[in-house]
Amino acid sequence: MNEKQSMLHHVAARYISGLDVEIKINGNELQLESLKNLLDTSKSLKEELDRSNPDIEKVSNLVKLKKEHTLRFQNLTGVEWHL
Repeated sequence: MNEKQSMLHHVAARYISGLDVEIKINGNELQLESLKNLLDTSKSLKEELDRSNPDIEKVSNLVKLKKEHTLRFQNLTGVEWHL
């Protein structure tokens, strides 16, 4: 993983964890939209898993959606997603 990809994963992990992030990310509209969908779905999944009594059906649906967003992001950017 190169330095830019490492930084992207670091910032993504902070966002998914609910921490503040401030970064400018370059990419075309499809790539940025794909990243946003992947991050938002990942964050929703983490929030559901962190609940005291997570809804298993919701978790399952979010995992499927996250896999779809991951594949799309990887296909659009060539970045292997590790989160």
